[in-house]
Amino acid sequence: MGLGLIASRAIRPFNFFSSSRFLLRTIVSKPELQSSAAAADASPEPDLPPRTPVGGARVHFTNPEDAIEVFVDGYPVKIPKGMTVLQACEVAVVDIPRFCYHSRLSIAGNCRMCLVEVEKSPKPVASCAMPALPGMKIKTDTPVAKKAREGVMEFLLMNHPLDCPICDQGGECDLQDQSMAFEPSLVYSFQPLSLPCTTRK
Repeated sequence: MGLGLIASRAIRPFNFFSSSRFLLRTIVSKPELQSSAAAADASPEPDLPPRTPVGGARVHFTNPEDAIEVFVDGYPVKIPKGMTVLQACEVAVVDIPRFCYHSRLSIAGNCRMCLVEVEKSPKPVASCAMPALPGMKIKTDTPVAKKAREGVMEFLLMNHPLDCPICDQGGECDLQDQSMAFEPSLVYSFQPLSLPCTTRK
């Protein structure tokens, strides 16, 4: 440490309780929390309206005539023409697991995790790559759709090295989140993939 820096610190007064070091916390108490009489006189909180199938999601219609109606788990949802089944489910606030989908990237449809059941379709379809059609009936919570996603998750876990404790994505991994939220028992029902060591001779 140079002499000039030591001298500047000695000359400059040190304010221990400066505002830059401490954040003041203000506690605001309501009258109804201080006395029972005030709590009795306080007006009750208004009841919130029931949640609609679209969940208050904002959907921009460039042309109202281009709006189509689809049914997600029995609820009618109006969406603009050209949306995919996955986007229609997002408007209906139905969470569909996915790995490869991103709204700003081209559709790949590689992970097959977003499988849903569509009426008149012989097998589950990838919702990210399937365009929504007028009157389409989408089912996301059926045994067929669940079994299809479970098979995809089993395949991913069987062929994925169990390096979570030392992985850089540990704690921020979509595969971890989806496996624990979708079916926690699948994580422990398979042995980790044993990869041969390539560094030893």
